[in-house]
Amino acid sequence: MNQKKRIGILGGTFDPPTLSHIEIAKQSLLQHVVDEVWIVPCGLRTDKITQTEPKHRLEMVSIAVKEVIEQNPSLEGKLVTNDIEVKNNRTIPTYPLMKRFEKENPEYDFYFLMGYDLIKGLLSWDQGQELVNEIKFIIAGQPNLEWKQFDDYFPKNYKLIKIYENVRSTNYRKIIVESYKQNNNSYPADLGLEAGLLSQNIINYIIQNNLYVQQI
Repeated sequence: MNQKKRIGILGGTFDPPTLSHIEIAKQSLLQHVVDEVWIVPCGLRTDKITQTEPKHRLEMVSIAVKEVIEQNPSLEGKLVTNDIEVKNNRTIPTYPLMKRFEKENPEYDFYFLMGYDLIKGLLSWDQGQELVNEIKFIIAGQPNLEWKQFDDYFPKNYKLIKIYENVRSTNYRKIIVESYKQNNNSYPADLGLEAGLLSQNIINYIIQNNLYVQQI
């Protein structure tokens, strides 16, 4: 019997998409845990304030995906951006999103990709109990992580992968704002590049579109 193609869904705000976001997607493919990854930037959020419009976040994810493929040509066609939320101008909670993908694509086997730091709050997500009971997960963490401390929070069905990047979007937004202020209210050319947080192409996009500092 032919095995179903395994699709990893990496959802999130991606405000901006950091190296750790992309590393989860990339390593899921390189470690052969899934056959394809769909990165799904969220649409308009009603539960939290986003700093940039969905169209900008979608474009930044597209830039990040293109860079990964340029560096890893074998991932061509395996790492893609999915605009289901952005084009509908709304956020779809994780459980109904995964169920929708399953219903519309019965020939695929779906997994939700996430970092280990999020699993403690899974039950508080919309339809959290159904989420942890019915959805398959791929959970990423650093190699030296003490996984046992999270035993009580793991969903029913999951796989683990190891990644080496751990940079959160919130931290990067703070760096952008502080760098902007310290540079006399203008973007420095590297904008935190030396910290290895984002690629130069995404930094260029942030500067060109005046993102994250509008409210200073």
